[in-house]
Amino acid sequence: MKNYFTKLDRYIIFSILGTFLLSIGFIMLIIIVFDISEKIDDFLNTTATFGQIVSIYYLSFIPYIGMLLAPLFIFLSVVIFTSRTAMRSEFIAVLSSGVSINRILVPYIVASVLFACFSWLGYHYVLPHANKVRLDFENTYIRHKYRNTDRNIHFQDSPNTFVYFEHYNTQDSVGYKFALEKFNEQGELSYKLRSPRVTWNGKTKSWRISNYTIRHVSGLKEQLKHGTILDTSLNITPKDFSRKSDYLENLTTPMLKDFIAEEKIKGSGMIAHYEVKLYERNAYVFSIFILVIIGFSFASKKIRGGIGMQLIVALIVGFSYIFIAKICTIYAANAGLSPIVAVWFPNVLFGLLAARLLMRAGKI
Repeated sequence: MKNYFTKLDRYIIFSILGTFLLSIGFIMLIIIVFDISEKIDDFLNTTATFGQIVSIYYLSFIPYIGMLLAPLFIFLSVVIFTSRTAMRSEFIAVLSSGVSINRILVPYIVASVLFACFSWLGYHYVLPHANKVRLDFENTYIRHKYRNTDRNIHFQDSPNTFVYFEHYNTQDSVGYKFALEKFNEQGELSYKLRSPRVTWNGKTKSWRISNYTIRHVSGLKEQLKHGTILDTSLNITPKDFSRKSDYLENLTTPMLKDFIAEEKIKGSGMIAHYEVKLYERNAYVFSIFILVIIGFSFASKKIRGGIGMQLIVALIVGFSYIFIAKICTIYAANAGLSPIVAVWFPNVLFGLLAARLLMRAGKI
């Protein structure tokens, strides 16, 4: 009996792994074909060779797509394998021999651990490196044609000096609706400079401020000054902006933590967004366990409509998780919701669902 269940465990684990690799490999092939068709004109006009496109761009593009889709396809793989096994009444036979539903779940948990270990390594270290290679290639050979714009950017230039850009074009190094504010020791505004446009001067390493207005405040007295051109130095360079568009995707977790600490010192208004990106990495890994339990619990029972109906339900559950996670991150970025609460709330919610389904799964 012991050998039988050892073989059964291996059968379940390798079947789930095989189903996952086959399904995600197929969908990745389709995505790559669509990506090639979208970028074919860029590839034909670029100076990059065919070997560079394949060995640099697509070898780094594959981990990006794979890690993006991994939790969903792990879930679907569990549903496909489990529902197929349930339709053949194999679970009924195993349960009839005295094996509990929790014992059947063991190889699923082992498979989850394997997926989680690879995912943890991927999200924290492998994927950031692959993203850096991919984005460097795009910026060098493809994306140079497009304009990248950051919005509503806040910096702390010094302890009492704050800088704001409503828009910043990372391609042209031009900022729009610029404001620089200085506060005295009492926390009162003492100086404010406003300009519709500022431009980075790479030769002088300074900012050229156009059509500016300066407001000096001293108690109840104010003094206004207008000008056409003003060159000034700030503790801000275009590198600080380019980091915000793609830079987070290039950072391993230790580097991302250091980056967030730097941004807190600068008084960035995007801290919540950065922390969401940090906490998501562990949350995605943990979601694998929850999704595997949900997939096993409801797919282990026969339902009218068979595998097709169970796949439809699985897709609804999977996209519901993605939708709720997206809504929570939006609230964290724009409505003041704690980033760690926003990131982990979907896991808590679906964890409760997983527990409820598992309790009912024993009644097969």
